[in-house]
Amino acid sequence: MLPGMTSALYDTLLAEHGHRRNLVITLNHYNDILTLIAGTDYLSVLPGDLAGLSAHSGKLHKREPPIALWCPT
Repeated sequence: MLPGMTSALYDTLLAEHGHRRNLVITLNHYNDILTLIAGTDYLSVLPGDLAGLSAHSGKLHKREPPIALWCPT
């Protein structure tokens, strides 16, 4: 979340499209989240190429989010 924001950008975008997420945990490092989700049914919003670089890539599945979460330039 950016300084001064009261909710995460993802939550705002999802709400605008009638979706919401159940945030269970936040971590500061992508490696930590990849290790965690590899052994669970959790999902995460991450840069698309990270799952393939993980030691757990065989246990991870990449999916597109229900709405575009970025602005094309």
